[in-house]
Amino acid sequence: MNAINEFDLIEKQEMRSKFLERIDILETVGGLLTLPNTDLMTTKMVAEFYQVGFEAIKTAYSRNRDELMESGAKTVSSLDLQELKSKVQNATLLGQAKSVTVFTARAVLNVGMLLRDSPVAKELRSQILNTLEIVPDEVKVQAIEQEQKLSQWLLQYK
Repeated sequence: MNAINEFDLIEKQEMRSKFLERIDILETVGGLLTLPNTDLMTTKMVAEFYQVGFEAIKTAYSRNRDELMESGAKTVSSLDLQELKSKVQNATLLGQAKSVTVFTARAVLNVGMLLRDSPVAKELRSQILNTLEIVPDEVKVQAIEQEQKLSQWLLQYK
């Protein structure tokens, strides 16, 4: 099995899907600020989190809509938007638009695995890769055998 790399996370949905539960990593790269009384972020908030322009998030969403929707992103409009505005109790955060795209933490994580040029997204992918222990079984066995030999050798000189 080959080691996974940053390119795999950017390019392969099946790789990204393996790490969608690791929302804890979002806190290591920067604190999430969500809409009050919710666990949601707007497109603008996600752009600010990843230090990219609004259009970068909008483009990532439009190109990967199905994947991001599976992760919890959605566009709310009409009655759902009115309900969200009343829950947030600060309509200015949601603007005057007739619809707003919102992201759960899981969807925010997913976006970070898609963005190429964001320094925060690069750090996020680095953190994900640092948490992995993708090592072939043969290498693990060799490492254990080496450790045992070293232990035996050290015991001889005690």
